[in-house]
Amino acid sequence: MTRKRNRSALASSESSSSGHIPFLVTLPISLSKNLNAGSEDGRAGPISAVAANKARMMAKMDTAQKGEQDNPPSEGPGTAEYDNSDEEAVDEPGNSQNTTAVYINHILCTWRPEQTKILSSTNDQITVVVANNETISHIGSYGFTVLKGAVSVNGAYFKANHTDRPHAEVNVCRVFAPSTHPIYAIKGLEYSNEIQFLNCSNMSSLGRLSALYSGIWNVKLDGEQHRTFALATESKADPLNRPLTTDCDSYDWYAQLSNAVNHSSATMVSGAPSAGKSTFARRLLNRYLTGDGKKPISPSVYYLDLDPDKPEYTPHGQISLVLVKEVNFGPSFTHPAPLPNPQSEKMNKLIRAHPMPYNGFEDYQEYFLSCVDDLFQAYMAIQGENSIKRTPLIINTPGFTYLSNIDVLHQTVSRMKIQHLIYMGTLHPSQEVHLSALAAVKQAATIAGASVYVISAYINSSPPSHTDSELRSMQMLSYFHCTGLTNTELPQRTYKAKPLSFMPPWEIHYEESETARQGFIGFLMLCEWLEPKYLLTALNGALVQIVETEDEYIQQQYGKLPRTNKFRIPYFEKGPSNSVEPLNPKTSRLVCTTMIQSFKPQEQIVQLLVPKTHEHLLYSLKPEKTVFVFGCCDHPEWAYIEDPYYDLWDRKKDREMWMENREEGEDTAAFGWMDTGVSPEDIALPPWVITDAKMQEIGALNTVRRTRKFQN
Repeated sequence: MTRKRNRSALASSESSSSGHIPFLVTLPISLSKNLNAGSEDGRAGPISAVAANKARMMAKMDTAQKGEQDNPPSEGPGTAEYDNSDEEAVDEPGNSQNTTAVYINHILCTWRPEQTKILSSTNDQITVVVANNETISHIGSYGFTVLKGAVSVNGAYFKANHTDRPHAEVNVCRVFAPSTHPIYAIKGLEYSNEIQFLNCSNMSSLGRLSALYSGIWNVKLDGEQHRTFALATESKADPLNRPLTTDCDSYDWYAQLSNAVNHSSATMVSGAPSAGKSTFARRLLNRYLTGDGKKPISPSVYYLDLDPDKPEYTPHGQISLVLVKEVNFGPSFTHPAPLPNPQSEKMNKLIRAHPMPYNGFEDYQEYFLSCVDDLFQAYMAIQGENSIKRTPLIINTPGFTYLSNIDVLHQTVSRMKIQHLIYMGTLHPSQEVHLSALAAVKQAATIAGASVYVISAYINSSPPSHTDSELRSMQMLSYFHCTGLTNTELPQRTYKAKPLSFMPPWEIHYEESETARQGFIGFLMLCEWLEPKYLLTALNGALVQIVETEDEYIQQQYGKLPRTNKFRIPYFEKGPSNSVEPLNPKTSRLVCTTMIQSFKPQEQIVQLLVPKTHEHLLYSLKPEKTVFVFGCCDHPEWAYIEDPYYDLWDRKKDREMWMENREEGEDTAAFGWMDTGVSPEDIALPPWVITDAKMQEIGALNTVRRTRKFQN
């Protein structure tokens, strides 16, 4: 494996002698909204072709819901049908175009700024007094420490360190509270509680690369001290009019948290989609790690995440077992993956993971159950069968098992030695699906000897600002741009806010030559079977997962797999079920997620982009044990629009500097865009990306067009 340092477009095609890569796009005129938001000056920003197709599908859904009957467009000469139904098979919150948003003002906290409640205030910190049962909330990122009294937040308890030692350790807890998720409320538990809030850097710099990261943190207002956080009292007071909501505050949640942590046990959290399973699991985890605020119930917790769609500690497209030692106060994109070889014993650690199609579960049920068995056995092996007190295990389940795969949930429960099974959902006699799911859960729990508890679901009264798909993109973007940790007493993640096109790729040979050895066995598709002649097109610019296998039969396929006719790319052949057989979880493990930047067919090379934090893992891989898995992740359209957003941001910064330094009365007409302003039309767009304005000019709704890309 070699490295090549250059800046080149993502997913660049094969050379001009090898043809072109087709990409079929439908551009709707009726949806002029940029799906990834516009630029700061209100102009439309760049939009990827995948997003344009998503807009088309949403427009068709909108038309169908209105009862209008559209005639299907005829397929003209030189066009091909582009069926995107699989990508839109699952409804996500906020995707409906017919939903009328009803504005609700949410009271985010009860604390209000008064002179007697503020002990000190600078640009770097603020120290306040919070009364018993009073709550205080901030938006942004911050660290906090309890100087007097005790507080609770998101299931965790913290008490002041009452000691006379002059240099006693002060515990600072870091919180990330963007507008994409409910805002944490810190609640005072004693008569008078003193809390100090400190500045804490966040990943706001990633807003230079994606509008998904823009406008989600605190806002600097004229005349106010600028910190990385700001008081959030109620949603209507937000300067950006964001739909801010508060965290769940349900009595039965608190009661069940106390019940679950009384014993070090295995607890499974289940329920329907969007019922609050991950939220409750985070609270349970935080309670274990903080205990009564002075001593944790357990210094670490194992987190078995079986949801490949919305995982907590890894990029999507996998299920995993993670050893968690850090309290969790932030969305998943603030901790996208545990860092390999952590610097401290107090940091999270990935134990084992397996690839899993996030939207194709129905075709891989047996494989899913095999992965569940393997991950649970990994936990049991670490604990030891004769262990008197085991480290607690929290199992988060995917919501889709309740809609069409209750039997899978039943088998999952039966195979694990769990003590508590928590079902989240508001049951009603008319909800037959939930009642039947609960009945199946109770039956499986009885067989497993577990106790079942039913608690209320978390219902968000305001529509989310970001869809599940956008949150997956944010987590994956954060994963690829994380560069490591700060060398401080309280390590913090660092990020490089430059497009992936600046990242030097790894060059891996996919066929033996006189000068190079083949670097891996081949590509394995965990998705709908794709004809080999389209393999290069599908892989170019896609996310692939590197998997290491100890299976001797798979290792024997090294250099013997079938290859595509033209480009000689090795691939695993489909079986009788018209799909590729997954690797055996007992003899394989996921190493990391990477992105294919491009192919160099003349040299039989595939170029991979690997996060800096995971690069060292590739040095220990053996070619005859390495498989590249494709089909488990979203297509990374966010990566295609990083360059135009970054160039737009860069030009705006240049213009701001020029405006500040220009002389009064200077003739500026000759300076072009420096004088008139920056427009997305002035930015050179990469392949497969157009501006929203250009999309409106191209043609009629539902017209399929072929766009081609050449590389000189």
